[in-house]
Amino acid sequence: MKNDNTICAISSPLGSGAISVIRLSGPSCKRILEEHLKNSSVKSRRMYTSHFIINSSKFDRVNYCYYKGPETYTGEDLLEIFCHGGIGVQGGIINALENSGIRPALPGEFTLRAIRNGKMDLIEAEAVNALITSRTRNVVPYLNKHLNGSLTERFTGLQDKYAKIKALFEASIDFSDSDSISPDILAQGMDSLNRLAGELKELVDSFHLGAILTAGFHIAIVGKPNVGKSSLLNMVLKKERSIVTEYAGTTRDILKEEVSIGGYDVCLYDTAGIRKTEDHIEKLGIKKVDELMNDAHLIIFIMDLSMPPDSEDMEIARLLSERKKQVLVFFNKMDKGQIDGHEKVAESSGALTAFEGSITNEDGLDDLLGHIKEKLDTMISHAPENMIFSSRQRWILRQVSERNAEILGKDVIKETDISSYILEEILELLEELTGFGKSFDLQGYIFDNFCIGK
Repeated sequence: MKNDNTICAISSPLGSGAISVIRLSGPSCKRILEEHLKNSSVKSRRMYTSHFIINSSKFDRVNYCYYKGPETYTGEDLLEIFCHGGIGVQGGIINALENSGIRPALPGEFTLRAIRNGKMDLIEAEAVNALITSRTRNVVPYLNKHLNGSLTERFTGLQDKYAKIKALFEASIDFSDSDSISPDILAQGMDSLNRLAGELKELVDSFHLGAILTAGFHIAIVGKPNVGKSSLLNMVLKKERSIVTEYAGTTRDILKEEVSIGGYDVCLYDTAGIRKTEDHIEKLGIKKVDELMNDAHLIIFIMDLSMPPDSEDMEIARLLSERKKQVLVFFNKMDKGQIDGHEKVAESSGALTAFEGSITNEDGLDDLLGHIKEKLDTMISHAPENMIFSSRQRWILRQVSERNAEILGKDVIKETDISSYILEEILELLEELTGFGKSFDLQGYIFDNFCIGK
C-alpha cells in the first residue's frame, strides 16, 4: 500500500508494562480507525473501547482516542491507541500499522511536525524534551513556563532590542551628513549594548543551575582509604552498594548512584581512597578521582576523627583548595575517639562547613544531608525565572555575547559600518534560537536530540 506520510510510534517507555501508548499522526488516522478499530463515525476527543483487528481477527482489546487536526499536538489528525503493554502486543500492532502503509516515525518527528505546523517553536519543543528526560520535580515549573512561551518572549525581546540598536546605527550611516540626526545617536546604542551585556551574562550563567536541575547535582565523596566513604554511600542509599572492609584500597574505581535528597536528583560518587600507592589499578582509580573533583558540584571530604590527621589528609585538602571547589567536611568515627588537629586540615581545604558523627551509627548524617538540601533550596530561590536548560541555547547566547563585546570594544563613530554588520550577525543568531534561522538544520537537530514517539 502506498505510504501517505502518516507516521506511528510507541510513545510510552519501551519494554513490558500494564499499558502501552501507540501514537499516529497524519491523514490516514481515520482510515486506520475504519480498518483496524471498525469505527467509521468517531468523534474527536472521545475515548472508545474496542478490539484492534488484524486480518479479520481480534488481536487485543484497546482504548483509543482520535483528535481532529489542526487542534492537536502536531497540527494534524492524531490517533492514540492504549493497548496492553506486552512487547508482543506492541509489536503486533506496530507491524499491522506498517502493513497498512503507516511509516515508523523518526526520533522527535511528532514534535518536528508541531513546529512546522506552527504549534510551537524550537524553544518550546526543547522544553517538551527536557520534561520527558527530567529526573527531578523541581525543574518542572520552570519547563512549563518555557512551554507556555515565557523564554521565547524573553528571546524575542532581545531580538527587538538589537533590531532597534541596528536601526540607530543604520540611521547614523544613511544620514551621516544630515543635521537632523542627533550626535548622541550612537551613544544611545552603546548604552543599550552595555545593558544587554549584563542580560546575556545572566542567561548564559543560568545554564549551570539549569543543568543541575535536569542532569542532577553531582557530589563526590573523597578521603584517604578506610575513612568511611563507601559506608556513607551505603547509608544514604540504605543498601550495601559498595563493599566495605577493614583493608585499605578496597574501592579502586568510581561507583555512581542516584538518590533523591529533598526532591532533588543527586548523583553520589564513591571514590578510591587517595594515597601514595604502587598498585597500578589503584593508581588508575585515584587518577579518576582527580578528574571527578574537577567536575563535581560539591565534594564531601571525610576524615577519621579517631586517628591523627596525616600527610594524606593534608594532600587531599591541598588538592581541594587548589580547585576552589565547594567542600563539606565530615569528621567520621566520633564514637571511636576524638583526636585534635582535623579542624586545621578542614580549613585548609576551603571547606564551607564541617560536620561530625559516626556513619555506621547514622549519627550526623541527617545534619549533613539536611545541609545539602538547604544548599540546593538556596540555589533554587536565587534562580532567574527564565533560566536556560539547553546547551544549544547557551552556545548561541555565548556567540551573541562575544559579538556584543566586540562592538563595545570598537570606536563606533569610525567603525559604524562594521558594527552594523556585527549586529546583523547577532540578529541571525537570535533567529536560530527559535529554530527559524536560515542556516539552521531544524530537522537534523530534532532527529539527533529527541526521542522516538514524541
